[in-house]
Amino acid sequence: MSRFAHLDGLRGVAALMVVFVHYMGAFYPFTLFGDAPDYIQHTLWERSVFYPPLGTLVAAHMAVCLFFIISGYVLTYKFLGDRLPVGEVVLLCLKRPIRLGGLVWVSLVVGGLFWACGLYQQEALERIAGSNPWALGFWNGPFDLHQFIKDFFFAPFSHGDRYNAVLWTIKYELYGSFQLFAFLLFFSGWKYRLIPAMILLYLSMHSLYQGFWIGLIFADLEKFYFSRVCVSRRVKAPLLGLLWCLFLFIGGYPNYVTAEFIQNTVYAWLPSDQGFKGGYPMLSAVLLFFLVFRSSYCRKILTSRPLLHLGWLSYGVYICHLIVIFSFSSALFIILESSLGYHFAFLSSIIAGSCVVYICAYLMVRYVDRPLVQALQVCSIYIRRECAVRYKNYKSRSR
Repeated sequence: MSRFAHLDGLRGVAALMVVFVHYMGAFYPFTLFGDAPDYIQHTLWERSVFYPPLGTLVAAHMAVCLFFIISGYVLTYKFLGDRLPVGEVVLLCLKRPIRLGGLVWVSLVVGGLFWACGLYQQEALERIAGSNPWALGFWNGPFDLHQFIKDFFFAPFSHGDRYNAVLWTIKYELYGSFQLFAFLLFFSGWKYRLIPAMILLYLSMHSLYQGFWIGLIFADLEKFYFSRVCVSRRVKAPLLGLLWCLFLFIGGYPNYVTAEFIQNTVYAWLPSDQGFKGGYPMLSAVLLFFLVFRSSYCRKILTSRPLLHLGWLSYGVYICHLIVIFSFSSALFIILESSLGYHFAFLSSIIAGSCVVYICAYLMVRYVDRPLVQALQVCSIYIRRECAVRYKNYKSRSR
């Protein structure tokens, strides 16, 4: 089992959280947006998610922050402490967009095709579920083939969210990775590399890129410092318990509701923190990340076979789920709602939709993502071998 197996399971859990939250946003928008204008509350239980610990169930922004922290950790752990050659950094930068781009391009084709064929049901769903304006913000207006071709070939990462809204995070993944690789080039072998890392973390405090620097800093501490720290069980147990309580409280912060709505929740005494940046979601993601590493029980759960399988599928699940929600699941819900009622129609659509998401994710990962990863590994080995041979020949000729 790999060193990062538990992080694969954690990534799978985070992807599942995002899927669940988007289903709730589409069918029970009050759970995300509160009493903001144009959103409908369908049942009284929807208010319960604004009380900890239930709020962590709809903490999609925390899950996204967790993705970035995991990426910062995994992409840098291997190289920290060693001087990284320029050629290795160039190879990493060349591989990253190809690694991320496989499923991005597939989702662009599928998302654009569904848009062109009118298969999205967000307008019809909004009239029943009241998820405006969130739902109506996707695939807005007529499909433009000329614009699609231009975006597909020249701007898949920057404009891909027009055809699949979840791709806004892949842009962060790509550019955040480039920042990490640049850092490794200049500082990975430097003894005091945590100093520039802390400075970069401070400079990105109002951006989601801070997640990558947190992951890098955590990787450095885990690799060289945490292993030397010994804490007695008498101190460790209550400390971890306190941190779990803090996570369950902070993780449920309602990040998408209005400031007035927050004043009527248990979070009213906290400083306001709204919008797509770090804040409380990032803090709760840091807490969860730390707790997973410090808890052998959590790591055991995350390395169980179902969660490892979910982690293997996580990229595909994340990429395809929103397309399924607003096409298949929405269409099924609209058909069943009049006969089964709102709640049973939702249960049917989320169960059936989850099965479709699983099948699509499996096909995408099995036949696109994994072959692409294997091809990149083979190419990397070949390039490194050729570079080593050429360098050896150059040195022999120079003598």
